[in-house]
Amino acid sequence: MFQLPTSNNRSGGLWKWVSNLSIPNTLKQKEDSPDKGLQPYSPKELKQLLETNTAQKETYKLYLQCALLGGLRSFEISAIDQKDLFNPDEKENEKRIPKLNIVRKGHKPVRLTIARVLMKLLYNHTLTIQNMKRRTKHETNHGMDNSEHPLPLFMNSSGSRISEDTPGNTISIVRKEQRKQGLEILLRTFHDLRATFATYVAKYLIDKGESESSIRQTLMTLMSHESFKTTKRYIDFAKSVSVDAYGAMSEWVKDIYGDVNELLMREAEDATAS
Repeated sequence: MFQLPTSNNRSGGLWKWVSNLSIPNTLKQKEDSPDKGLQPYSPKELKQLLETNTAQKETYKLYLQCALLGGLRSFEISAIDQKDLFNPDEKENEKRIPKLNIVRKGHKPVRLTIARVLMKLLYNHTLTIQNMKRRTKHETNHGMDNSEHPLPLFMNSSGSRISEDTPGNTISIVRKEQRKQGLEILLRTFHDLRATFATYVAKYLIDKGESESSIRQTLMTLMSHESFKTTKRYIDFAKSVSVDAYGAMSEWVKDIYGDVNELLMREAEDATAS
């Protein structure tokens, strides 16, 4: 399960981490949430997904982490540019708040705050041999620092930006693997990882004793919701989650979502001070 971390200490370096295709009508989603459109993964389902061979492969793993740890949609992941990335472990970046410039649903541009650990994972991807080779191809085709063709984080073998559907197709590849091995087929979709992110953030804040208005504001900021009705669904589902629902994942739930909340609070304090 991405080798889930067991420590809350962020000073020790990078933590290790233990589809959009339609589902046939015969495979019916469980109706275990306040709204049929909201289907966060349970710990059991996350284990089912993350233990597959597909989820262990570097790029597929990172696609899943972007959705689970940042609430990013498939097309938003494909749009990440390398210019937004930095190493959060470097001393000069200690106080820098990790942000991504993305265009959300409805062509809404935002600067999205993400957890430090997710920023480090994205930054590390830029250092891989595969990424460097594809970067060379991209810069050969478009030149360096071309504002009309910014350097993507995720590129195909020709050095071009991946398609908007590529990250989400990870789930269809997982299902093919499960089908081939005779395993139980995953019913959740890639987009459901975004619902999982929102639900776990809400659950973390509820357990922390935050007011519903504060939780609402945090979720609306992280998810870029314009309507509270959408946000309320995640809060309602989080309230129905039992205290020990995280199971073995309790430590990373606190680490990741607590980190995002801390960053948002610091950002709000800085804005007030200025």
